[in-house]
Amino acid sequence: MSRKKPFSYKKQIIFLAVGLLAAGMVVITMCVQMLGQMTVVTHKETNRYLSEISEKTSMTINIRMEMTFQLLEALGSSYLAMPEKNRNEVMERQLKRFAQTYGMSWISIVFTDGSALCSENHSQHAKELQHTFEEVLKAQNDAIVTRIRKGSDSSYEGIVYARPLYQNDTIIGAITAWSAVETLRDVVSIDTLDGEGYSVIVDRNGDYVVASSNKNANHNATNFFDLIEAYGTVNSDPHVREMQNSMNRGESGSLEYTLTQSTPRILHFTPLEFDELYLLSIVPIEAAGQTMDNMVYHSILIVIIVVAMFFLLIVYTLVSSVLSQKKIKHLAFRDPVTGGISKLLFDMEAENLIRSAPPGTYRFIALNILKFKLINDNFGQEAGNRVLQYVYDTIAELLDDGELITRASADDFYILVKAKTKKEQEAAFRLYSERINSYNFNQGKKYFINLSFGIVLVDDLNLSLVQIRDRANIARKNAKRSYGELFSFVFYSDMERQQMIKEKDIENRMEDALREGEFTVFLQPKIEPEHNTVKGAEALVRWQTREGGFMMPGDFIPFFEKNGFIVKLDLYVFESTCALLRSWMDSGVEPIAISVNMSRAHLGDPDFLKQYKAIAQKYHVPGALLEIELTESMFFENVDALIEVISKIHEAGFLCAMDDFGSGYSSLSMLTDIHVDSLKLDKAFWKPGREGDRAHDVIAMAVELGRRLNMLTVSEGVETVSQLEFLRKIRCDLVQGYVFSKPLPAPEFEMLAFGRSLSGHVSFEEPSQI
Repeated sequence: MSRKKPFSYKKQIIFLAVGLLAAGMVVITMCVQMLGQMTVVTHKETNRYLSEISEKTSMTINIRMEMTFQLLEALGSSYLAMPEKNRNEVMERQLKRFAQTYGMSWISIVFTDGSALCSENHSQHAKELQHTFEEVLKAQNDAIVTRIRKGSDSSYEGIVYARPLYQNDTIIGAITAWSAVETLRDVVSIDTLDGEGYSVIVDRNGDYVVASSNKNANHNATNFFDLIEAYGTVNSDPHVREMQNSMNRGESGSLEYTLTQSTPRILHFTPLEFDELYLLSIVPIEAAGQTMDNMVYHSILIVIIVVAMFFLLIVYTLVSSVLSQKKIKHLAFRDPVTGGISKLLFDMEAENLIRSAPPGTYRFIALNILKFKLINDNFGQEAGNRVLQYVYDTIAELLDDGELITRASADDFYILVKAKTKKEQEAAFRLYSERINSYNFNQGKKYFINLSFGIVLVDDLNLSLVQIRDRANIARKNAKRSYGELFSFVFYSDMERQQMIKEKDIENRMEDALREGEFTVFLQPKIEPEHNTVKGAEALVRWQTREGGFMMPGDFIPFFEKNGFIVKLDLYVFESTCALLRSWMDSGVEPIAISVNMSRAHLGDPDFLKQYKAIAQKYHVPGALLEIELTESMFFENVDALIEVISKIHEAGFLCAMDDFGSGYSSLSMLTDIHVDSLKLDKAFWKPGREGDRAHDVIAMAVELGRRLNMLTVSEGVETVSQLEFLRKIRCDLVQGYVFSKPLPAPEFEMLAFGRSLSGHVSFEEPSQI
C-alpha cells in the first residue's frame, strides 16, 4: 500500500509567505480606496453627524419647552380650581414657589382687565406682561414662545413662555413664565467637533430666538436669512429660498454656504414642536473634514493593526496545527478508555467497508455488558474502565482482517464482522464470552461478565449506518440469556421492528382506551364437575378498540408488564369486578366468588393493597367474594416477601390463589410455608402428548396434595370430556376450560350462572384514582 508523502514544513512556510503577501496587497489596496473615497465619506458623514446632533438637541429643547408648558397648564388649572376666597394670595405664593423650583425668573397670570398675579412685583414686568398677553390673543395658540427680550430695566435677556387661560371656552387671561435666555442657550451652545460647531434657534422668518456665543457664530446678526443675503454665498442645492419653503412646511434639511472672509459651512435645520421655531446646527466644513480625516486615518491604522494581529494569529494557528496534528488525530480517532478506534473512525471505516462490498457480506453487532453499573459501584470507575479496555482488547484479538470493533458509549460496543452462519456466529459469541471470563479460572472469588449481543445482517445497502445500528440495538434489547450461558444474542428480523411499532401504537392509545372504557372484563366460569354447576369465575380483560375489533390479552398484557401500565389495568379490572358483584347482590341473587389476576409490578409498592381495600369498601363487597391470583413464578423470586404479601391479602379479607401451578419447577417444600386458599393447576398438564397414566398420576397427586393442605384445587385449560371425566374421578374441586365455556361477557355469564342477565344493573360510582 502506498503512503502519502508527508507535507513538509518548507512548503508550509512558502504557502504562508505567499498568503501573507497577498493579504498585505489586499490591505494596501483597501487603504488606497479608503483614501480615495474620503471626500465623499466626509461630506456624507458630516451631514449625518449634524443631523444626529440636531435631532438630539431639538429633542432636549422640545422636552424642556413641553415641561414648561405643562407646568403653566397645571398652574392655570390649579388657579381655576381654587376657591375664590384668598385665591390670589395663595396663587401668588404658589407661583413664587414654582418659579424658584423650576428656575424661572418669574411666573405670572395676567387677566383681560389688566390685573395680574406674579411671583414678583408685577409692576416691574407690566410692559412684558401686557405685550405677552397681546401676543397670546393675537396668536390664538395653546402655547407660544417669544424671541429674546430685554427685561424692564434692560439689564437681562429672557424668553417668555405663555399659554392662554380658558374658563368656559373663553380666554380670561394668560399664564406666562420668563426664563433667562441662558437656560436654553446652555442647551443650544453645546459645542461639537472640538468647539467648532454650534447651534441657534430661529423662527420661520429667520429671526434669532436664541443665539450662540460660539467663536464661529455671528454675534451682531438678528436674522439668519438677512445675514446670508448680505454676507453669504450658497454653495449647494437647495438655495435659501428653498430652505425657507421647507421651513414653512415644517420640514428638515441642510444647506452649504460661505460668509465673507470665512470658511464654507454646512447647516442642518430641524423644526421644534412649539411656536414655529427651528434649530439650526452649523459646522465649518474644514473642521468636519479634519475630524473625518482623523477618523479615517485612525480607522486605517486600526485596520492595519487588526490585520497584523490576524496575520500573527494565522501564523500561530498554522504552527500550532502542525505541532499538534498528531495529537488532534489521536483525540478524534482514538477512544480514551480502550485506546482503540473511536466511534467516529469506526463509522467512517464501517461505512466504507459496507458500501464497497456486495450485500450480505457483513453482520453488524451491538454488544452490551450486562449490569456493568455494579462493577463501577463495587470496584470504582477506574476498575470499570479497565474492564472496558479488557473486553475491547479480547474481542479485537479474535477479529479477522477487515473486521472492526469500537466502544460506542459507556458499556456499549459496536462490532462489524464478515457474515457467518448463525451457528458459526453463536460459536463466535461463545468464544468471546469464554475468553473474556477466562480470568476467573485462577481466582478464588469469581466475578463473571455477562454479554448481550444483537445482530443484523447488512443485506440492504439502502439503509444508513444509523438505521443498521438501530436494528442491531432492537435485537440486543430482546436478547434473553440461555440457562447456563454467560451471553445472550438475538438475530434481527423485521418482526422486531414491527413489534416495536405495534408497542408504540399501544402505548400511545392505552391511557385514552382506559379512560374511554375500551377495556372490557370477561368472565370464564369455574365449574364444580360433580354437579356441573357454576361455583366461581376468573375475571379476564379484553381490549375492544375504537375500530370495533378485539385485541387479545397476549397482544398487550406482556407489554403492559414491561412499561408498568399493568398496575392501572389490574385496578381497573378489580373495580369493574367489584361493581359487577355489587350489581348481583343488589339484584337479589347469591353472588359467586370471582378471582382477579395481580401482576408482580404491584409488589414494588408495599402499600398496594390499600387501593384494593378502598375499592372493595367503596362497593361494599365482602372479601370472601374476591380472590387474588399470584402466578407461580412470583413465588420463586422472593419467597419470604411473597409470604408476607399473602398474609396481608388475608388480613385485608381477600382470598389468595397460586396460579399456573406446575408451569415451572414447583417446589413441594415451598407449599409448606405458603398458605394460599386455592391451587390452580396449569393448563400445561393437559398439553398434547402428556395424557396417559404417568401424567394422570401427577395430576391426581397434585389434587390430593391440595386436599391434604386444605387448598381448593382448580384445573385450568380443560378442553375434552375425557379430561373432565378424569377430574371428576379424582375429585378435583373446580374445572375451568373450554370444555364448559370460553370467557364470556358479563350478560352471557349471568345467563349461564343465574339463568338471567343482570348486567343492566351494573353502575360505577365515582371512579377510583387509578
